[in-house]
Amino acid sequence: EPLFAGEALLGFDTESRPSAALAPRSATAVVQLATEHAACLWRLSELGCVPPLLRRLLEDPAVVKVAQGAAQEVSVLREEHGLNAQAFVDLHHIAMHLRTTPRSLQGLVALFLSQRLAKEQRLTDW
Repeated sequence: EPLFAGEALLGFDTESRPSAALAPRSATAVVQLATEHAACLWRLSELGCVPPLLRRLLEDPAVVKVAQGAAQEVSVLREEHGLNAQAFVDLHHIAMHLRTTPRSLQGLVALFLSQRLAKEQRLTDW
């Protein structure tokens, strides 16, 4: 059975190599999709393209993808790979609409789920 078959909701995130504040943004290095029970990472920096399964999932309007800052990440993937990504829910936009602070993912998890999201700062060579 194909990865994420039958899933209607996926968590989404991307990572790029850190760059200096004034330097141009680095290309997307990693794309992550996840369910409650499984996650998959695609190392675009090594693959050089978006694999067919990942493209199909990101462009499928029936599969809702949820992310913090999705609008920016989707825009970058469109620029870099010509993706027509659809059905994204951007938690940052919801937080702005609700006028909540803080608006970070860590802050939203604390506010709405009363849990701590450990997000350690790490520098990794993707």
